[in-house]
Amino acid sequence: MYNDAPYKGFCQEERVTQIRIIEKVYDNYAKGCSTFLILIASTALNHQCTMVMANPHHFSEIKGIIVENWLEP
Repeated sequence: MYNDAPYKGFCQEERVTQIRIIEKVYDNYAKGCSTFLILIASTALNHQCTMVMANPHHFSEIKGIIVENWLEP
């Protein structure tokens, strides 16, 4: 349903201007109870891409945009 590789299929040449968290998913069966964030990234050319980011506490930056307030469990 979602692509778990954040940049796969994403137009990497475009600058991301906004990232919105649209859903939080918990995988209780995975080791360490992984948290997945479903993100919508908007680019400077007004394209949008849905991304999944696993274990968001390990990531604070996506393509130069600082993502704050990860909504910890």
